[in-house]
Amino acid sequence: MLLTLLAHAAMPYAQRKWQVHDPVGTVHCDNFLMLSGIFKMDMFFLIAGFFSAANLDREGVTRYSKNRLQQLLMPMLVAFCSFQVIEALIKTYWPTANGVGSPFSGQPMTGHLWFMVDTLIFTAVAMTCMQRGSWPDRLLSWMFKGVKGPIELIALSGVVTAGLILAVALLTRFTGMGSDAFELFGVTGLGRLAENFPIFIIGMVIYRSAKLREVMASVHPLWLLPAVLMGGLLKGNRSPDASWAMTQLSLSFFCWLGMLSFLAFWSWLIPASGRLTKWLRDASFTVYLSHHVVVIAMATLLVGVPWPSEIKFVLVAVAALGLSAGFHHGLVKHNASLSWLLNGRRLS
Repeated sequence: MLLTLLAHAAMPYAQRKWQVHDPVGTVHCDNFLMLSGIFKMDMFFLIAGFFSAANLDREGVTRYSKNRLQQLLMPMLVAFCSFQVIEALIKTYWPTANGVGSPFSGQPMTGHLWFMVDTLIFTAVAMTCMQRGSWPDRLLSWMFKGVKGPIELIALSGVVTAGLILAVALLTRFTGMGSDAFELFGVTGLGRLAENFPIFIIGMVIYRSAKLREVMASVHPLWLLPAVLMGGLLKGNRSPDASWAMTQLSLSFFCWLGMLSFLAFWSWLIPASGRLTKWLRDASFTVYLSHHVVVIAMATLLVGVPWPSEIKFVLVAVAALGLSAGFHHGLVKHNASLSWLLNGRRLS
């Protein structure tokens, strides 16, 4: 959640155009986005798959499906009808920024809610195909049965992930469909689903194997450094030539290395039973849903202000975290209706 918030705060100051684009950008934001993007969103789906398996095994299909719809679909619709509408109003009635012209692009209104669309799709697949003991579950358990150490887990996970990405890439190339085939709501498509689906499913497999959970916990936090450096190098030099398949396989390997080592680093840095962990667990959904509109508003306000982009980035990040966290603690946490609408459950 925090990495995503920082990434959104950096996007107005990167070279590529985002929903808000400040003409005075900085290469530091581009570098941060490239390095954090190696595994940032992938980690969402790994964690989502891990806990989806836990909930599905404990609750059963009927209760699991009801809870997932309540905790994913409803907050997404509420956010779309509130925060996203506010963003649309900002873009409509704030056409210029400090005399430098419109900073807005025509990106889809659903914006950062795309991950919830993907998660809902993966949840539906989990309910129908990945119940414990089903043939896909048995097949994947057999594939990972021989894993004895972290390198084997990372390598096999990377092969499975890259394999599906490459298969879909070949399918779209030879059929002419394009990677945005089966596009939903303008925010996800076949290519993006292929990137995230294997990570979600492997997360389920890891949860259901005590051995794999032990292997996952044995990953050393210091592996994060080579994962970020090598992953960033590969991501920055991808090209659609004959070496693309090998590059994708290598990138998937370092993506998995980055995810698992970051989780190990976070577990070392922040105790699982600590107050900060509890706060992050309670506030993460509200902060994720509400921070985006703050980033849009603050970045728009600062367009044309003659300050270094690095200072603007810090101001936007602090404002987004502060206001969204304040919204959670001041209104959502202690209000049963808002808790239910934005989190799918009561928090107080």
